[in-house]
Amino acid sequence: MEKSGDSFEIKKVKKELLPDVAKFLFNKKHCGYSENEWLDKFTYFWDNNPWFDEDKHCRGWVLVNYNQEIYGFIGNIPVVYFRDGKPEYAFCATTWVVSMQARSQSLKLYSKIIEQNAVILSTTTEPKLRHAITFLFGYDELEPYWLEYDYTIPLNLLESFKFISFSNQDSIIKNNILKLGCIFSKFVSTVYSFVNSRLKPELTVSQCSSVPEDIDVFNGKFISKYKYVLPRDKNNIGWLYFSGKQSSTRLVLTLREGSTLIGLVSFKCIFSRGVTRLELLDISTLYLSGNIIKKIITQVQIIAKKWRPDIAFVTFYSLHDEMTSELLKSGFYKTKGINSFFIRSTPLHSEIPEFHVSPIDGDRAFFP
Repeated sequence: MEKSGDSFEIKKVKKELLPDVAKFLFNKKHCGYSENEWLDKFTYFWDNNPWFDEDKHCRGWVLVNYNQEIYGFIGNIPVVYFRDGKPEYAFCATTWVVSMQARSQSLKLYSKIIEQNAVILSTTTEPKLRHAITFLFGYDELEPYWLEYDYTIPLNLLESFKFISFSNQDSIIKNNILKLGCIFSKFVSTVYSFVNSRLKPELTVSQCSSVPEDIDVFNGKFISKYKYVLPRDKNNIGWLYFSGKQSSTRLVLTLREGSTLIGLVSFKCIFSRGVTRLELLDISTLYLSGNIIKKIITQVQIIAKKWRPDIAFVTFYSLHDEMTSELLKSGFYKTKGINSFFIRSTPLHSEIPEFHVSPIDGDRAFFP
């Protein structure tokens, strides 16, 4: 335990402390989770994590007062990246929450993450936190193409109308305009799907309920394309998509050319404002041609409807101009993205060439 001043101490989070951390986060109303839901998250972060080693890694740190009551927490999720074909540890900073009474100790708490002397990843969108981690802790903000805009299309019109009505209760005109926009997007999507219904039959997109048997063959080819990348191997795919309670909210699709696995596409289900929406988590492919983009756009909507008929919207990110063009032609509407991505490299501010930054990097895959 380390003295932090003002009667607070910084303490490592051991497993037996997790119920108290869950209670603290629940009381702070962070993310709107119950105590049990936070405990499920902790299982996902660490117990199911193939890279977490109790003897080497810390789950995170807490600020406690003289009565050992928690006044602050920051989580630490170890992951493995491949740099020039060799594995190395990196860490995702997550859930930095400090009570008002201990705000003076916030930066000392966060500094424990930095002391690990490894690459640290962060996806915070809070302006004050963005300033703190870039100015005070030496993070660099990365701006990959996919972060700039979100692309969304209605899937179930009735559910999308429910969301619009809930979000625009004070404006009947805006409410009706947005509903007409959904109808138009749906019409364009239907026409686009019909026109592209005869794409190359050897290209198939299918839902999978477990880790594909040939995932490591695919991953070997995938990681060879980049100098710094999160591997899409058996360990990570099994952990991120098919472990724990969170697996029921993940839609994972394989992309095959004939019998050869050439890509994975994944989404997460988000429940908000009374409706369900689907948001892209990752597109990992060996290559991304126009036909593959069209196939993904059309098949995702068909599969998602069968998987969960109540999905109101599907949101994509775009990886390049050609994909943007196809998304817009197929009825998706574009909105300014709100996500961000930060990296603290070692040595500080050193560039990591050919870093494959995707929506699955950082802690975005763990929430909601």
